[in-house]
Amino acid sequence: ERKYNSDHVERLEKRIRQAEARNKSLADELSRARSNADAVSSSQAREPSAPWAHAKSPDAVSEVSYLSINAAGERQPYLGSTSGVLFADLIRSSVSSTVQSDLTPTFSSPGGSEPNSIVSTTQVATVIRKVDDLPPQALAQKLVAAFLDHENIIYPFLYPFFLLDTLEKVYADEDYYVSHASPFEVFILNMVFAIASAHVAKFDWQLLPSAESHQARAFAEMNHVLSHGSVESLQCLLLICIWRTTSSIKDYSTSMWHTVGIAVRMALELGLHRESAYPIKHARELDDAKLSQYRHQELGRRCFWCVIAMDRITSYILGRPLGIRDDDIDTALPLVESDTLLTRPLASTVAGMQRIAIFNKIVQYRLFCGKLITSLHRKRGPDVSIEDALRLRDELADELDLWYSSLQELQLPDNATSADGEQSCYLSPTWYEVLYANATLMIWRPCPFLSDITNDRHTLQRIYDSAIHAINTYAILHRSRLINYSWVTLQSVFMAGLSYIYAGL
Repeated sequence: ERKYNSDHVERLEKRIRQAEARNKSLADELSRARSNADAVSSSQAREPSAPWAHAKSPDAVSEVSYLSINAAGERQPYLGSTSGVLFADLIRSSVSSTVQSDLTPTFSSPGGSEPNSIVSTTQVATVIRKVDDLPPQALAQKLVAAFLDHENIIYPFLYPFFLLDTLEKVYADEDYYVSHASPFEVFILNMVFAIASAHVAKFDWQLLPSAESHQARAFAEMNHVLSHGSVESLQCLLLICIWRTTSSIKDYSTSMWHTVGIAVRMALELGLHRESAYPIKHARELDDAKLSQYRHQELGRRCFWCVIAMDRITSYILGRPLGIRDDDIDTALPLVESDTLLTRPLASTVAGMQRIAIFNKIVQYRLFCGKLITSLHRKRGPDVSIEDALRLRDELADELDLWYSSLQELQLPDNATSADGEQSCYLSPTWYEVLYANATLMIWRPCPFLSDITNDRHTLQRIYDSAIHAINTYAILHRSRLINYSWVTLQSVFMAGLSYIYAGL
C-alpha cells in the first residue's frame, strides 16, 4: 500500500479547494449567462454591435480590480486612482461607449473564489511541532541562504547571525525544535523557509516541499509571536507581508492593507519614526552591553524603514492613503558604516556593493512613490493654477531622473550572482529600469490632479515609451528567471499594458 506524506496530502487538499471554488465561480457565470441570453439576442437583433462588445475576456476595469483587491486579500471594494482602476475605466470608455462605467466596482473574481471563501489566518489550527516537518538540513541551509541573498537585501530586518544560529541549534539537537525553540524562532524559521521556497523554486521546483506547509506551521505560532507588540512582533508582521507579496495571487490568507496598517501602528507605538528612539549614534569602542543595545536599536530602525516601504507599495497598488506621512518621520536611514558590524557572519557586501546602500536606494524610491501619491493623485485645489500643477509634475520628473542617475553610486554589475550561481533581481540594473519606467508612467498618465488637462503629443510619447520599456524589461527579467510573477508584479505589468493602449488610442 502506497503511503503519502503530509505535504502531499495538503497539496491535494488545497487543489481540491481551489477546484471547488473555481467550479462555483464558473457555475455562477453560466447561470448569469443563461439568464441574460434572451436579452443579448434581442439586443443583437435590434442593432449591430462593435466587434469588441462581446469579447469573452473580462474588461480592463475588472482585471485591475481583481489584481489590486482580491489578490491582496481585501474585503472592501474601494480603490483609489493610483491602483489604475480609474485609468482602466477611462480606456474602456474610450474604446467602447456601450460599456457602462463603474469606477469602484463590486465584482466576482475572475478565475478566483468568491469572497465568502476567504479564510482568515486566525482560523489556522494549532499544529504540534514535529522534527519530521523540517526539510533536510542541506535544503534548509539552501533556503536560508536564498533568503539572505534575495529578500534580505531589500528587507534587512533579520540579522543573518540570528537566522544561522537558530538553524544550527535546530539541526544540532532534534529535541530543540520540538521542546525548546521559542515561538518566535519557530515562526521566523518556517516563514523564511516558505518565502525562500518561492524564490528557489525557479531553479529546483521539483525538489522543494510545499511552501504553504511551512507557512501553516509558522502561523500556528502567530498568537504567541504577535501578542507582545515588540520589535520581534514587527519582524513577524513583515515576514507575513513579504509572504503575501511573493505568494500566489490565489492566496487569501490575510489582507495586505490591514497587515501593513497594523505594522505601521506598531512601529508608531514603539516610537521608531523618531530619531530620539536611537540614542547610540556610533558603534565604535562599545562594550558588550552597549553593543547589544546598539544592535537592537538599529534592528528597530531597519524594521521601521521596511514597514515604510511596504506601506508605500500597498498604498500605491490599492490607491489608498499612506499609513504615515513623510512629515511625521525624522528617523534617518541606516548607516552604511554600521552594516559590517550588524550583518556578520554574512558579508556586508554582495557583488562588491554595500547591502545597506542598496536598501537605502530602494527606500528612497518608495518614499518618492509616496510623494507621487500625495501630489498627483488628489484633487487640485482652486488656489493651484494649471501652470503650477504642470510645474509640479515636471519637478517630480526631474526628481525621479536624479534618483535614477544616483544608481551609478551602487555600481550595479551586469551579472551579479550568489555563491550558488543564482542571481537576485535586486542586483540587476534591469530591475531598476523597471522601477524607473513604472514611476514615469505614474507621473505622466492621467491623474486627478491634472484631470482637466488634455495630454499633448509629448506626454503621450512619454507614456508610450515608458510602457514599452516596462513591458520589455519585465519580459527580460522573467525570461532570466530573476522574478516570479506575484500579484504586485502582475498589477504593474497590466498597468504598463493599459498605458501602452492609452497612448496608442
